[in-house]
Amino acid sequence: MAAGISCSIIFADAFGRKLQEKVPQDAAIKLALPLHKTIPLEEEEDFWKLTSKLQKHVVKTIKALEELPLELKEAVQKHFDSYCWIECYENDPVWTKEAFAQRIEAALKENAGGKVKEARERHEKQEKEIGELAAEYKIDKEFLKQFRRAMFDRILGESLIGLGNYGTKGLFAAIAKRVYLPLNHIKWFSDEELFAALRGERDASELIKVLQKRQKHYLVALAGRKTYCFDGDDADEILRRLDIEKPQRIEVNEVKGVSAYPGKAVGTARVVLDVEEVDKVKHGDILVTKNTTPSFILAMKRSAAIVTDEGGITCHAAIVSRELGIPCIIGTKAGTALIPDGSKIEVDATGGTVRIIEK
Repeated sequence: MAAGISCSIIFADAFGRKLQEKVPQDAAIKLALPLHKTIPLEEEEDFWKLTSKLQKHVVKTIKALEELPLELKEAVQKHFDSYCWIECYENDPVWTKEAFAQRIEAALKENAGGKVKEARERHEKQEKEIGELAAEYKIDKEFLKQFRRAMFDRILGESLIGLGNYGTKGLFAAIAKRVYLPLNHIKWFSDEELFAALRGERDASELIKVLQKRQKHYLVALAGRKTYCFDGDDADEILRRLDIEKPQRIEVNEVKGVSAYPGKAVGTARVVLDVEEVDKVKHGDILVTKNTTPSFILAMKRSAAIVTDEGGITCHAAIVSRELGIPCIIGTKAGTALIPDGSKIEVDATGGTVRIIEK
């Protein structure tokens, strides 16, 4: 599956470069809307429709759910069952019912019907803009259709990794038990290493030694159809030969990048360097990270704006923010190193700048 996802990403990037030969970057960004609704967008729309239904039954708190008709209880359970896996990228955990209940609790204070209408109007506006841009730049209809299909396939492929991880969770739990390791440590090993452990050729103590080195840092190299993983001293030696300069933190008041979706926001910067830190992003915060994956979906939805170090117009952050209408700046190169965690910042995603207001 990973090879297929890589191909869809490469395909989307190739389409993006070709499109930018024909139109300016700001136009290309607007055209890079998935041909169909992606799973993150479907979940968002379904969630607000569910919340609207609860509000029509005068539900003001999640505790009142127990008093609801069976039909509404089943609707809540259906949404949970349908989407609880969407953040299971790289074997990350599924939603918990407690966290889902808290999300509903917060949403009940919002105008859910207005959110549904807002999403519909945003989509209609985006489709109108695409039609106008296609006519203005005389873009071939079939090319545009395939380009937008590539945007959809890119997000679909990454989402399906989550579904695959969710479906095989029981298998990996059984493997973890057999090799005497916690489930969340299994993802650090290659198939060959796990098979060797299952055959009794490597014991738990060996795997733990590998894990300790690998969790500090590692390097993965692809050669043909083979994947090589280096850690510890071997990784250090390769990095030394590559002479990769380590980023240095410097004091700046402004960071620049590329606008992926326009808009402005002021809030607290939450610098997330690892997926395990996403829960620190609260409603109205600004997510600052290297790049996003499906594991970041709910954090992205809680964010007032998104800022990434990496990515182009076809990256995950750009496509998802565009669909969800979240101001987003990509390609800042070193935003995570330059923007202090917890600082108050202003994001002007229309102009592609982040201003640090208070450190």
